[in-house]
Amino acid sequence: MTKEKKALKNPRKTATACILAWAAPGLGHLYLRRRFRACAFFVSFLLLFWLGLLQEGKIYPLESLEFFSVLKFFDNISMGLIYFWARSYGLGQGDITAFTFEYGNTFLLTAGLLNMLFVVDAFDIAQGRKG
Repeated sequence: MTKEKKALKNPRKTATACILAWAAPGLGHLYLRRRFRACAFFVSFLLLFWLGLLQEGKIYPLESLEFFSVLKFFDNISMGLIYFWARSYGLGQGDITAFTFEYGNTFLLTAGLLNMLFVVDAFDIAQGRKG
């Protein structure tokens, strides 16, 4: 491959789409004029997020530098600005005695991982790799 093929196509548009996709699920796709995809991604993310909160899941802050604690923090921060919103309102404290606690954690962690995939998808669309 030549250097020209490896170079990013329209790096400003790509960066904007990726930042918006991270900030609010679906927003990067809305920026790229993929309205149906944006709506589907936003709804699926919110469904996972709210189910996680309703089942007493925990939104992890950076409490310690233990390996899995750091992984959970980076996964949760991948949810974008909703992570900061939820933390500022005290949501996602988690109740370890609730029998749904682990299910709630799973939903919240899946929401973060899913948003990472949304960012990658927005990147691919902005680069013209997806139609």
